[in-house]
Amino acid sequence: MGNKSLSKITTNLKLLNGRNYIHSSTILNYLSNYFINSQVYAFEGSLDVFFRKKLNSQCYLTLTEQREEDFPKKASIEFILKVRDKKIYGYLSSSDENKKINDHYVVNDECSNFSFFEENFSAECNLSNSIHLYENLIAFIRKAHEFKFSKDFISIKNIVNLSVTNFPLDLFRKKKSQLKLKLKNIFSRNIEEKKIATYNEISVVSLNEIIKFEVSFLVEFE
Repeated sequence: MGNKSLSKITTNLKLLNGRNYIHSSTILNYLSNYFINSQVYAFEGSLDVFFRKKLNSQCYLTLTEQREEDFPKKASIEFILKVRDKKIYGYLSSSDENKKINDHYVVNDECSNFSFFEENFSAECNLSNSIHLYENLIAFIRKAHEFKFSKDFISIKNIVNLSVTNFPLDLFRKKKSQLKLKLKNIFSRNIEEKKIATYNEISVVSLNEIIKFEVSFLVEFE
């Protein structure tokens, strides 16, 4: 029996802060809103998102009931929606017929009271709730990596988001006046010369509620 395709739509994405590719926070925001607004999937669902290649144009979002072996090879982004005991597999892939992105949007850094702890590679900051929480969340994680790996005589070439796992769809659905973001590094390892991969736990704290998920980043050096 063949794999059933649940949907295939064309995205309408924008570029963040002058970039020439679609930022990972834009993808997280888009996917979360897509599933929540579809009113088909429960708010308690979560996403595993794997960023394979940069996206420079609008793309197709394809959903399937089973993971397709060929898609990860050609898709820029692969993700899994998990709702209770059900999984939906999805891919973002571009082709020559997809439109070039000309629309941009600007987000300012809204993190305050940023603190970095060198001894155990952890960080925290306060964040006001806004429509740009996803962008500021990824910016906070990037900033922690800059503090960790910006050493004397060592220059960072690039910091790349590799994956986000167990990311809750309704992370910022409940409006809070103030959030605290925390990063705790689980492990880091050299994967190639001048490349380090990190795996980190992120906590979003609001009043008595703590939501946790994981992110993996790649740091490339000059």
